Amino acid sequence: MKYPEFNILRLCLTTIALCGMAAFASAEPAAVPPAEPPASSGWSFAVTPYLWLPSVDGSLRFSAGDGEPPTPETGVDDKSLIDYLDGAFMIGGEVKKDRWLLLTDFLYVGFGNTDSEVKAVNFNPGVRGFDPINSSVNTHTQTSLNGKAWTLLGGYRVLEGAADVDLMGGLRYFGLNASTEWDLTSPVQDPSSGASLSSSGTASDSTHVWDGLFALHGRLHLGKTRWFLPFYADVGAGESRLTWQAFGGAGYAFKWLDVSLTYRTIYYDERGDGLMDQLSFTGPAASFAFRF
Repeated sequence: MKYPEFNILRLCLTTIALCGMAAFASAEPAAVPPAEPPASSGWSFAVTPYLWLPSVDGSLRFSAGDGEPPTPETGVDDKSLIDYLDGAFMIGGEVKKDRWLLLTDFLYVGFGNTDSEVKAVNFNPGVRGFDPINSSVNTHTQTSLNGKAWTLLGGYRVLEGAADVDLMGGLRYFGLNASTEWDLTSPVQDPSSGASLSSSGTASDSTHVWDGLFALHGRLHLGKTRWFLPFYADVGAGESRLTWQAFGGAGYAFKWLDVSLTYRTIYYDERGDGLMDQLSFTGPAASFAFRF
């Protein structure tokens, strides 16, 4: 199976790297803003609280054991999840020694009763295989989600100057709890087996995955000003078939504080028996990096 998202991400990584090398090659030695300490300054630290407001797009495949009732595949495509936000906590951190650095990031988001629809039904619980149904049978289907992610990366700054570029590797944990309450115009029946999904009901499931990552991280400085363009991209796999994350935007460096506005996406595609089927979280973010 081919994954167009992976090709897009690979193109983004290549483009970022080429831009970074071009900017580095043409830079003047004094182009780095004063707020960025030189590589020889030793240890430096940053703590970065941030706010990310994602929408969600994709499907949730609820599982059940043998002999249990049929389970639904729920499509979630809600572009206004801020209306359903129950809670959020997000923070990042950085430790740097000369050109070596360690990054970590933790986030939690919870959404309640988002609009969704039953897209397919697994009439044979215990055997993965969802049969699509007509979406017009949906009358009122809602899904609640809460997820948490923790990323840990270590790496080396390969370019420093007008463009700072870090090559990194590490891992990410992602945990998701989901529940769906559906209301259909009528039960959905499988003509071959006679099994049916009731016209109303609930399903819940959870998943916890660990994946190895390769990442590219850094910023492009805009001349001798304090403005910069932050960027980040990673790609990985492990307990999921494919995961990737990317963001880019603009920022301004004060003496001890970097303020950035970015646009961020996290994508997950679990293996065949997983809850997440090509699920992505995408939206704007604002971050405040306190440096010391």
